[in-house]
Amino acid sequence: MYSHRLAALRERVAESAKDQLGAKAIIKRLSDLDEIDRDQNVVVIGTLFKTQMLKPNILKEVGEETATTNENNDVESLDKYIDEADELVLEDELQRARLYFGANDKGLKEHQFVTGIVCGILGSMIPSEESQGGGKFRVENIFLPTLPPIQKPFSKPEKEDKFVAFLSGIEISGSTNADCLAALEMASSFITGEIGDVEDQNESSKIVKLIVAGNSLASETKDKKVLSTAKYLTSGQTARSVEAVMALDKVMEQFSSGLDVDVMPGENDPANQNLPQQPLHCCLFPSKQFLIFMLCKAVMIHM
Repeated sequence: MYSHRLAALRERVAESAKDQLGAKAIIKRLSDLDEIDRDQNVVVIGTLFKTQMLKPNILKEVGEETATTNENNDVESLDKYIDEADELVLEDELQRARLYFGANDKGLKEHQFVTGIVCGILGSMIPSEESQGGGKFRVENIFLPTLPPIQKPFSKPEKEDKFVAFLSGIEISGSTNADCLAALEMASSFITGEIGDVEDQNESSKIVKLIVAGNSLASETKDKKVLSTAKYLTSGQTARSVEAVMALDKVMEQFSSGLDVDVMPGENDPANQNLPQQPLHCCLFPSKQFLIFMLCKAVMIHM
């Protein structure tokens, strides 16, 4: 992940350094530092990695908690996780270099940065004999990536407006919920332009996509009692969730007859609860096999 991010942002970091330094921006790789004069300032681009002495370690904490419990002592809690001994390292695809901030004109300090930042660092190499524990790279300035390019406008704008319709919280509880299904059937007929006056049909004709934004099934379909009951006791029964999914399939078949439909999973839908939620499985929509990809498109939900 870090190498992919570095490759994607390297050019933008170099652009930022050139904007501020102009012709003085000499960009080098970490592997080229040995060939550069000691007093020459160059820009190296990489990803920051911070070594923290007080960084929480779950295995260490569990071990200490077990040991102190036997001694009836409390586990020491920290108010902060930064320490004077913390150190920053810059690494690229091939090599890494320890950073030395010291006294710089920009007032930069180690505690201002965290692991994972892609940046360019202006400075020079300190020889091993002049630094403790090996050679370090002296930091004079840091360059962050420029903003991503602005999306270009469409060369040929649409002559008329197009709309996307959103529908959520329909909460189908099963085929026995006649009122809910009747309302959804009417909504489908309205969106596809089958009902309404001329003005309504003109507006509905501009809808090019329907997004069902989660909670297509009711919360009562998640019956925990059924899941905990022995299979032989429920062999002759149909789960509420099965009836609800079958009803949802029929509803989506009606909507998809006139426009594209994307179905996003929600809290009550048969999908994983971790974010980002995975798409609903294609087997839930057997009525429209040619729309499987469209209906089960992967959607990332950010809360």
